[in-house]
Formats: sequence, C-alpha cells, structure tokens
Amino acid sequence: MDEIHIKRDWQNHLIPTDQYSLEIVQKIKQDAPKLITIKGKRNLEFHQKFFVLLNTIYEIQNHFDNFEAMRYWLIMKAGHYHIIETPTGVIYKPKSVSFAKMDEMEFQRVYNDVVQVALIHKNICGGITEADLLHESESKIMQFT
Repeated sequence: MDEIHIKRDWQNHLIPTDQYSLEIVQKIKQDAPKLITIKGKRNLEFHQKFFVLLNTIYEIQNHFDNFEAMRYWLIMKAGHYHIIETPTGVIYKPKSVSFAKMDEMEFQRVYNDVVQVALIHKNICGGITEADLLHESESKIMQFT
C-alpha cells in the first residue's frame, strides 16, 4: 500500500502535491476504482486549544479533584474509547489524542463531542453556555499570544 500526499483544488479534484505522489497516481488505470483512506495532518494550535479548553472546564467544574481523571471521563463519555476484554471483565480506556494515534478529522470530532458532554452535564460546567465556554477558553489562548 502506498501513502501519497494530495490536496483538493477549487473544482474538487484531488491533486498530488509531490513527485512521488504524482507517479503513484499515474500508475492507476483510468476509471479503476480505488479505496482511499484520508488522514489530515494534525494542527498543533488546535491540539493546544483542546488542552486550554480542558483546563477551562477543569477550573469551572466541581466534580473532579484530578485533571487527568476529568479528561479521561470527558473523552470516554463523548464516546471515544477502546473496550478491552480481560479475564476478569471489561475495561474501558479513553482513546489517545496524541498526534501518532489520531488524525485531525477524528480529533475535531473528539473536541466537539467533549464540548457537548461538558455542557450537557451540569455538574461539570454548571449551566454555562457553549458560547461562554468557548469565549473563556479563547481568552486564555489570547493571553499567550
């Protein structure tokens, strides 16, 4: 299996971005269907924004004494976890948001889902609105720039 780099142009055509990728695409027979897996490069700023959001939620909430426990709970409650069957039962493990373990598209889903989980559970964000939560988080990011 080959890995190539592409971009989408204004006409929604997928264009190879380097010589190697072009050579691979040229080897594909015309009208031959191919299965393509799309992975977006991770955005460092968005990753940092996620952790600022988590810190904001941690400061607002009054349920967790441990940041990591809260982070794990939010990610799993948002539906992003692995189920591990052991001889003594089932273990649920939150998915890693590391660059090596998750692509950008999945990470965006995690971000959005965590926001919704935090807002739904009143003991986490105390009834704050999504706009206020995101504004508070954004204001903390602006302090660093």
